[in-house]
Amino acid sequence: MILEMSQTWWINQTRNYKFERGAGIVAGQIKEDPTKTHYGRANVSRMNEGDLFVSYIRTRDGGIIDLVGRVIKKSPSLPGVKAPWPRSADGVKAYVAQVKYFPIVPAIQKSEYIDKMLEFGYYSKGPITHIGTISQGYAFELRGKRFDYLVGLRNLSRSDFEK
Repeated sequence: MILEMSQTWWINQTRNYKFERGAGIVAGQIKEDPTKTHYGRANVSRMNEGDLFVSYIRTRDGGIIDLVGRVIKKSPSLPGVKAPWPRSADGVKAYVAQVKYFPIVPAIQKSEYIDKMLEFGYYSKGPITHIGTISQGYAFELRGKRFDYLVGLRNLSRSDFEK
């Protein structure tokens, strides 16, 4: 079963979430400054078919997880794919993966999961800082049992996202 082998991710979709969701993609924009590596954006190039992710959106109340996604087409291994972007008629370079989204109803509030996520432990370049804030960036590995814990809050499991 592909889902047992899949990697899990946390995607911060605050700024362009309407566009990405409408297009059925996740897209880590590549900035034009070649001297800077944007770890979170480049992680999209590491996503593979069958990988699963939770989609986080910052809100006035602290943020919600309202979707789970499954990668249906591997992103290109090399940067430079042109993706349409809401702010540019020409599009911009981005790492892109085609995905299928699954709604989480009701959305998972930050207050529901933050204490347990901190109990799982902090790790460098993770989605949650050691003090419980959401990390700046776009795509983060979601290590250990964190994904299963989050979707389990709504009585879901990895098998619910196969189709």
